[in-house]
Amino acid sequence: MTTTEAPTIPLPQEDTQKTKEERKAEVKDRLMNFLKSFHCISPVFPNDFHAVIRVKSNATFAECFKKMVDNRILSIPVVDPKTGKPLYIISLMDIVAQLFQHFDESSFKKDFWHTVSSWLSNKSSKVAHMQLSQFENAIDYTLDPVYTVMEDQELYDAVKLMIEKKAHRILVYDSKFNLCNVITQSRVMQFINVVAGDLPKGNKTLKELNLGFKEVFTISENQTAYSAFKKMLEKKVSALAVVNDKGKLQGNISMADIKAVGFDLKFWDLLGLPLSEYLQELVKRRITTLQVLDAPIVIQVKPQDTLAFTIKWICMHKVHRAYIVDTDYKPLGVVALYDILKELVPLRDTSTGQAS
Repeated sequence: MTTTEAPTIPLPQEDTQKTKEERKAEVKDRLMNFLKSFHCISPVFPNDFHAVIRVKSNATFAECFKKMVDNRILSIPVVDPKTGKPLYIISLMDIVAQLFQHFDESSFKKDFWHTVSSWLSNKSSKVAHMQLSQFENAIDYTLDPVYTVMEDQELYDAVKLMIEKKAHRILVYDSKFNLCNVITQSRVMQFINVVAGDLPKGNKTLKELNLGFKEVFTISENQTAYSAFKKMLEKKVSALAVVNDKGKLQGNISMADIKAVGFDLKFWDLLGLPLSEYLQELVKRRITTLQVLDAPIVIQVKPQDTLAFTIKWICMHKVHRAYIVDTDYKPLGVVALYDILKELVPLRDTSTGQAS
């Protein structure tokens, strides 16, 4: 699989003729200029028109699930079958929510996937064969909305929209209003990592910025993976810190971790295991399938670590968060990608002083 590395941008040589104030202003605006130097259809993004997988609203829930599994994706835009216009997003969290409504914890055992396969193929299964247009009205919560930009807009516009709407992804239209790209928080963070060390806030500590010090949702390593995903659904969060009996951080479990389950369908039986065993088994099975880099990793940082250091570790391990821990490795907070974007990217154009 070919991957596209984040571009390396040569930083300007220091001009000794510039005043101290001019140099400070240049550094302050560097991230803004950086984000404005790329367009949303820039070739540095690994997506192209054919990579934007979507499903029509007249497809069934079972067909949507299969398409996500076949294409190894965590979410998929649902589009109008006539216009192709994106309507909303179906995510793996929605899939898990439906499975948990139909199967209890005792069901998640060996060969569970055969049970799910039967449920999906059974013509009498109301939800599995419900069209997505009907599914939206049958659930008691709101599906993720779609946020879009045009291909010729600046990357800054997409990032600004991410922050304002707390969106994990932004869809990109071409000039003919076809979906042509997807920009994610993770990909943007790879960009920011290039210049993070040169930003004033990048060299400040998490404690100085008071960044990430908030409630951390935890779960005991003795509870099952099923219990963890159920708690995520109840709390409407995408991850939980896994702790031992003394409250020390042992790992992280997130909706992204269920990728290995969803994409290799025989892995669903893992959900009945205690988290201590689940995380170990997940690593073991991923190594067996040569997916070493996808092993579940928990990133720990200290309050005295800088924001640039935190970004570096998040990007290096391709995770979505870093947990702030004390000297006893008990979680004090968590720094998510959204927190970093909100901290670093101004929602006001610093070059003009006008709201953008």
